[in-house]
Amino acid sequence: MHKRIIPLIIAGLLFGNVSLASAADAAKPAKKAAAKAATPEESQEAVQLKLNSYAQRHVRTMTECLKPGENSKAVEQEGSEFVARYRTVDPSSVSTDVHPGSAGAKFIGLLVYHEVEYENRAPSREVALNGPFVAIKTRKVTEILRYDRGKWQ
Repeated sequence: MHKRIIPLIIAGLLFGNVSLASAADAAKPAKKAAAKAATPEESQEAVQLKLNSYAQRHVRTMTECLKPGENSKAVEQEGSEFVARYRTVDPSSVSTDVHPGSAGAKFIGLLVYHEVEYENRAPSREVALNGPFVAIKTRKVTEILRYDRGKWQ
C-alpha cells in the first residue's frame, strides 16, 4: 500500500496538486486565533501591576546606563576649579498610569520620573570626585508605552 501512496505524493508535489506543508500551514492561523480567543481579557488593575513591575526594571536599567552616572562621574576643569558631574533617576519620583488604548494597543501606559543632575566643585580633581554633590538640575521625563501581546513596549 505504501508503494502506491509514495508515487502519488511525489507526482502531486511535482505537478503542484499536493502540498505537504499546506495542511500544517492552514492549522497555524487557526491555532493562533483559538489561542487568542481563549486568552482571558486582562483587567486594567492587572495591567497596572505589570506596568509597575516593568517601570521598576526599566528605571533600574536606565540608572545603570546613564552617562555620566554615579559610578562613572565626568570631571571638567572650569577656570581654576574642577567640576564633577553625574546624572541619576530619582526612584521616589517614579509614577505610572494606565489608560484604555485604541485599536493598535489595548492599553496605553505613562511612565513619569525625574532625572537629576548632581555636581561638586573643588580645587582638585580628587576632591571634586569625592563630593559632597549637590542637585543642580532636574528634568521631568514622560514615556508613553503601549501594552501589546501581554507585554509593555
